[in-house]
Amino acid sequence: MHIKSLTTKLGAVGLFLCALSLLLLPGAAAAAAKDALDLCAGTLLPSLFPFFVLTELWVSLGIAGTMSRAAGRWMQPLFHLPGAAAPALLLGAVGGYPVGAQAVCRLHRQGSLTRQEAEDTLFFCNNAGPAFLLGVVGQGMFQSTAVGVALMAIHLLSAVLLGILFRPQARPAFRLWPEPAPLPLREALPQSVRQAGKSFFSVCLFVIFFSVVTSILQALVPQGVASSGLFTLLLGALELAGGTVRLSALSWPVELKFAVAALLLGFGGVCVQMQTLSLLSQERLTGRRFLPGKLLQGLLSFAIALAVAPFLPLPEACAAGAPLPLGLLAGLLLSIVLLGGLAICTTKITTGNPGEYQI
Repeated sequence: MHIKSLTTKLGAVGLFLCALSLLLLPGAAAAAAKDALDLCAGTLLPSLFPFFVLTELWVSLGIAGTMSRAAGRWMQPLFHLPGAAAPALLLGAVGGYPVGAQAVCRLHRQGSLTRQEAEDTLFFCNNAGPAFLLGVVGQGMFQSTAVGVALMAIHLLSAVLLGILFRPQARPAFRLWPEPAPLPLREALPQSVRQAGKSFFSVCLFVIFFSVVTSILQALVPQGVASSGLFTLLLGALELAGGTVRLSALSWPVELKFAVAALLLGFGGVCVQMQTLSLLSQERLTGRRFLPGKLLQGLLSFAIALAVAPFLPLPEACAAGAPLPLGLLAGLLLSIVLLGGLAICTTKITTGNPGEYQI
């Protein structure tokens, strides 16, 4: 009871400070909200919303069912999941955050995935898309599409490895469920657009909120702190796009910037986590394996990127400073080991218990 009371008091203090910050910095908050709206209208609407509609149509028109039957041959032995999980893996890799989660929700709503299978699929199927990896990070940060391709390969490889290494203990039992009859396009299209609109609107609200939060944080802290590597990592952990773009200004070796970009891309950021959880709550999915999975994917991506970076032709233009002190690099590696062990333990606890996700 004492801990709960303390948590309530700390929460009240935090909310008061947030409200005070909004009153003291109304201009910064308004500008951040406007920039986020421009991002939603100019970038997310043309790139994300069509994939939301496509996900809905994929299932409603029966395409996902056809693909599921063909994919069962490799989904079951690799991931111990039914072939119905394959569309979520594919759409998550092509559409970007949080299209994979939306695909899982749609498949669960139709009955193609049980609750536990949906939770297990979420562990590795929700990933950054090629447009963000190649455009924003590869070309925008490293001035190299090839670096974006390398980051995309590391990102998807870490997701597949997670799906294999931490798959459920047993393959799914064979079941023959009657598939819903495909809807005609004249019915499927309006339904898909309406549902996709709801999901897209929810995503935009989180983008606006976290844009305001990060803007206020940057305005409150001293300039020296705002330009530090630790603060950049904090912003990246909160909101992916802003954190990765700021990496280019740090005086770190290009190899470390490459590895940290892979880390942030694998984790996705708290903003993406909240977007995903808002979609899952509509289907009464807990997402309790999702956060450990993204944490572990980020750490695994960091380790792979750090190992392969010396062998890649990374652009020298990004190497703005002196080599990273060995002590800091050792601390980063130690953090990977400790956080990785925590994520592994958490994942093992939540794997393979058929009754765990019942609500």
